[in-house]
Amino acid sequence: MLEFFDYKIFQISDTEKFLESLSGDGQKGILIVVLEEGLPEGIVFLKKILSSIRISLETDALLLRAAPHGVLPTVAQIRGVAPIYRVLIFGVSPQRIGFSFEYPMYKRLILNECTYIFADRLSLLEPNKQAKNDLWKQLQGLF
Repeated sequence: MLEFFDYKIFQISDTEKFLESLSGDGQKGILIVVLEEGLPEGIVFLKKILSSIRISLETDALLLRAAPHGVLPTVAQIRGVAPIYRVLIFGVSPQRIGFSFEYPMYKRLILNECTYIFADRLSLLEPNKQAKNDLWKQLQGLF
């Protein structure tokens, strides 16, 4: 009788395919992952957030737009093609970007010389004063 391990297997993205979905220059080693729901209005709000910490979306960061469903590249895959040291994730679960654990939102996670902050998707974050305050506190410590 054969027994199999009961593990979830996560599919990862093909490296060539995800490179097409990245935009920005990434000059400061920042990756921003946003759920596509609510874009392009969400990008305007994202730029306001980034300008408050003196970050330009176009030159300082890489932007990955995530479809609501489907396979995303792991952060490790992206770090294989670009130096990434800080990752801001809006509306995407840790599992969708290659982690095998849950992590609370608005708390910094330092893992493999990279700092992560998980937040609500931009359309939920913008009207939520408490969530914006929680994010601001984490961003101040990160930048």
